[in-house]
Amino acid sequence: MAKQKTFTQQDLEAARQKLADLPDLSKDK
Repeated sequence: MAKQKTFTQQDLEAARQKLADLPDLSKDK
């Protein structure tokens, strides 16, 4: 577990923002 990258709340929020900016492929059918 020590080798795994630890994500902070800020990292999770940044990743969530990136996903929000991307087109929703699940709805693009």
